[in-house]
Amino acid sequence: MRPFRAPDETGPAGRAWKIAPNETTVVNYLIVAPGQNPFWHWFIFSVIDLADTPTAHRQFPDARWEFLVLALEPEHYPDPDNFRLHPLVPPNVVYQIPDHPIDLVVSCGHALLEVVLVGALPIDPLFTSTGPLSTSTGLARKWGEIITATLAHPYHHGECEESLK
Repeated sequence: MRPFRAPDETGPAGRAWKIAPNETTVVNYLIVAPGQNPFWHWFIFSVIDLADTPTAHRQFPDARWEFLVLALEPEHYPDPDNFRLHPLVPPNVVYQIPDHPIDLVVSCGHALLEVVLVGALPIDPLFTSTGPLSTSTGLARKWGEIITATLAHPYHHGECEESLK
């Protein structure tokens, strides 16, 4: 294991490094979260602009943004400055939303990362061995609830700033 740069974000449940975006991602982080799964600790969290991905599988016709978490193969030690994607399948989380302003979607992505790093939101279905989050579908549903609540929060629509004037 060779050392690399310090993480961009840290929390009690993990560390995260920004990785270079590609032509379709607006948020892209490499996450190490040792408590999420006993067999693999590395994950990629991305927010993808589906408008720029014509071949993407859309969960519904108006899907514009995709929140994606993939566990990474443990035998490929990731480097945030020279990242190569070696995902395990199926994906851990796939949740799509309709069109929203890009700054709102990016803000939501960063908020989700913070919640993951403090340990309040799992990114691997094995994190909870029983119950509604023990499957990828259940985990995506939980992420969807948090994404929907975050996007609808008044702070993100200028109401908070207006009330401070």
